[in-house]
Amino acid sequence: MLDWTRTDARYNLGQIVDEFRHHQERYELGGGWSFGKHGSWIERVNFGFNFLRDEFAATTTSLSATALPPNRTLAYPFIGFALLQDNFEERRNQNQIERTEDQYAGSYLQGSIGYTQPDFGADRTAWLWTLAGGTSIESLNRKHTVVLTGTASGRIENDEGQNVIGNGVAKYYWRVSERQLFYASLQATATDRLDADQQILLGGDNGLRGYPLRYQDGATRALFTLEHRVFTKYYLFRLFHLGGAVFFDMGRTWGVGNSSFANTTWPTGIEPQQALLKDVGFGLRFGSSRSAFGNVLHVDLAFPLDGDSSIKNVQIVVEAKQSF
Repeated sequence: MLDWTRTDARYNLGQIVDEFRHHQERYELGGGWSFGKHGSWIERVNFGFNFLRDEFAATTTSLSATALPPNRTLAYPFIGFALLQDNFEERRNQNQIERTEDQYAGSYLQGSIGYTQPDFGADRTAWLWTLAGGTSIESLNRKHTVVLTGTASGRIENDEGQNVIGNGVAKYYWRVSERQLFYASLQATATDRLDADQQILLGGDNGLRGYPLRYQDGATRALFTLEHRVFTKYYLFRLFHLGGAVFFDMGRTWGVGNSSFANTTWPTGIEPQQALLKDVGFGLRFGSSRSAFGNVLHVDLAFPLDGDSSIKNVQIVVEAKQSF
């Protein structure tokens, strides 16, 4: 059960374009059944009922949105499935520092489908669907690992897709030595008829570390990252294990996002969504030995290689994550 009210903002080039009040109510009731383990595979079905209401209102500031997102009420029974391979392996110094990690090394596929209509309390008739899957590929000597994952979700309203969002991630780990690891990742997100209250953003807060937070807005985005990780033996105050990284990021967005902001400082014919942005940098990692969740504090210095003159030559990014 969720019930909250907050002010949401839409961004472009790190600046607030407009804002609106957002009230959400969410209720979920569900259950599931497992058919047991067959070989190394586990099969499950799940079912339930979801209610989700999103209501939007103007704020009292000058940034209040002139065109509010339409209110939305979804109420639907659903049924889903999960096919999971029981395959976990222990790792150390991969995504955490000096902690034993349970690395999922199998394959999985899961999905669900639901139907919302006014008889259930919804404001529309639509099919809702989700799909997710992934696999892990590893060399015999366990020095090379590739992890592939993907998710997709959306609604079908009036025979058209609505709020369709697809994500794909490919990660590569190369164990250079006991305390050094090379990491590469490629992430992509594509959307179709995105709900007006949502955005696809790219910036310092989600991987493009040399640029301001929420810098680019679009309908599609891609991000490529290279990182060399070092896991030291230093144990600061017996509270934090110390690590470090040097990195390169490259990414961009495409298409028209849910922002009407236009930046006139860019060259004629080149919109911010069409620019490929790159950065390099280095940082420290402080792995908490007291946290049950294995939180890692990131302190990065990143240097943008593209962008306009408004971007600072050095970006300082400090954030807590659950991985290196």
